[in-house]
Amino acid sequence: MFSMKLFQKRLAELTVQAENSWKKMPPYRFSSRMQENHSCSNKQTVLTAKLFSFLVLTVIYAAEILFSGCSRPLKTPENSVRVCADITEQSAAIETETFGIDRTGNYRNLVKKKFTDYGKVRIFCPALSVPPETPDKSGECTVIISPEGKVLVIDAGHPLAFRHILLLLKDLKINEIECLVLTHPHIDHAGGIPALCAALPVKKCYYTGLYYPTRYYEDFLRTMESHKITVKNVRAGDVIELGKYVQFKVLWPVKGEFKYPQDFPQNSTQFINDQSLCLKMLFGNSSALFCGDLYRSAERKLIGFYKDELQSQVLKANHHGNDTSNSLSWIKTVKPEIVYASNDAIGSMSVYKNYTDAGAEFFHSAENGLVKISMGRNGVCSVKVQKKSWMND
Repeated sequence: MFSMKLFQKRLAELTVQAENSWKKMPPYRFSSRMQENHSCSNKQTVLTAKLFSFLVLTVIYAAEILFSGCSRPLKTPENSVRVCADITEQSAAIETETFGIDRTGNYRNLVKKKFTDYGKVRIFCPALSVPPETPDKSGECTVIISPEGKVLVIDAGHPLAFRHILLLLKDLKINEIECLVLTHPHIDHAGGIPALCAALPVKKCYYTGLYYPTRYYEDFLRTMESHKITVKNVRAGDVIELGKYVQFKVLWPVKGEFKYPQDFPQNSTQFINDQSLCLKMLFGNSSALFCGDLYRSAERKLIGFYKDELQSQVLKANHHGNDTSNSLSWIKTVKPEIVYASNDAIGSMSVYKNYTDAGAEFFHSAENGLVKISMGRNGVCSVKVQKKSWMND
């Protein structure tokens, strides 16, 4: 996206490059008359270089505007302006600086595809953050890449945290999203979706169909419509395919009409979280479980429905690893080997202790940075993180 500061910076850089290239040309390339003119026309040279650079960058700027997400107007004009302004502001922040984005440690090694990654599913959980004055959590996002390179993204974090996700997708050299999954419509899961769809083409979106009259839910619907993305409402029993070898079984919520509370949408946090889309990923003998922000009440229902079928080697901790979720019965039923959580800080030390006491390795984006999990068809899974932490000693 366009940034005036970046435009001016590029113009200055190209001007200097053009001027230096002109000065460094060997004398034998000029006629004697040209050499005399060159010695007395520096000002004209600089002006010509600036004019040429300006014309080139004007063309680039026009192309960026033409092909950007904002070139596809949303149907409601006033909302279209707001959504595009939000996306532009976020993208400009990404272009001009990477404040709050940590690419140190093992980051670049994790995003680089290696020979040992071929034939495996790769799962990435980026460390997200929002400015300190933001009243909401940064949220979470999970990027899953199939052996053929097909990409499924679960949730897209808070709109002010999306810069982390976009940078990760860029570093992973991802050019297209095969499937986008929205587990539930809270801001820290749905807020970054308009920016994601403006940045990259998205083929399909999966959602529960839960109605939630808020700005970010409405922005989600408008974004799907404006980008002509097919939205499929899924419930327990449905299956999402990712390439030839990976599938996601939908375990929750159950089919049928949602029973909204009487005062909905007031005081509806737990209700919305308990309707989170729950997916079990299957790849050969390997499995992983992703259940959004399920509370303990919904965990109990899933245990009653599925029992041992919930067992998975990899588990995304429910509700960012907080103790509103992740009950002892849930931990004992799922029996995970690897657990990861995404939040601005560790939400509950008791949850961490309960998982590790049960024999699981626990990773947290606030402590470990970017988390990468590799899964083979033979059931063997491995974890690599951006930063070492006391949690994994």
